[in-house]
Amino acid sequence: LQTDVSMIPLVQRKGRGSGIAEKFSLPDFKVKSWNAESRAYSTYQSQAGAAGFIMEVKLERLPGFYVWKLIIPLCFIVAMSWVPRWIDPKEIGTNLGISATSFLTLVAYLFATSALLPRVAYFTRIDLFILLSTLMVFLGLAHTVMTTWLYETNSGTLATRINFWSRAIYPLALVSILIASFLR
Repeated sequence: LQTDVSMIPLVQRKGRGSGIAEKFSLPDFKVKSWNAESRAYSTYQSQAGAAGFIMEVKLERLPGFYVWKLIIPLCFIVAMSWVPRWIDPKEIGTNLGISATSFLTLVAYLFATSALLPRVAYFTRIDLFILLSTLMVFLGLAHTVMTTWLYETNSGTLATRINFWSRAIYPLALVSILIASFLR
C-alpha cells in the first residue's frame, strides 16, 4: 500500500513542459480559487484509504453567453407580444396575427435554444424565466382575444381602456419576472 503521492512535472522531448497553461482557466467561468494537494482518501465506509490527489476549484459562472443568447432575445419576443396593446382593437386581424405570431415565434425559439441549456433534474433560474416568459406571451394572446371579443360585443371603449393600462402593466410584469428569476 503506497502512502505518499509524488507529483513530478512532465518533461517531454527537447525539455518542454506538459503544455499546461501557466494560469488555470475554464471557459464561461471565473476561477475564484483552486487548490491541489496530495491527500489520503477515505472509502465510502470511512476506512482509511490509500494515498491520493485532490483538486478543489471554486468557480463563478460568467453569465454573458446566456444573457446575449437566451435572455435578451426572449425579452424581445415577450415585448413583441405587447404590440397589439398599441393598435386599435378594431384591427382584429392585425392584433390576432401579431399575438399568434409572437406565440409561435416563442415556441420555435425554445426549440432552437433547448440545446444551449444543461439538462438537469432540478428547476433553474433560467427555467423559471422561460416558464414565466412563456406564460406572459400566452397571456398576451389571451388578452388580444379578450379585447377582440369586447370590441365585437360593442364594448370598444372598455377594450381600448384595458389596452391603455396594459401598456404599463406588461413592461412592469417583465421587469418583475426578471427580478424574480435572477435577482433573488
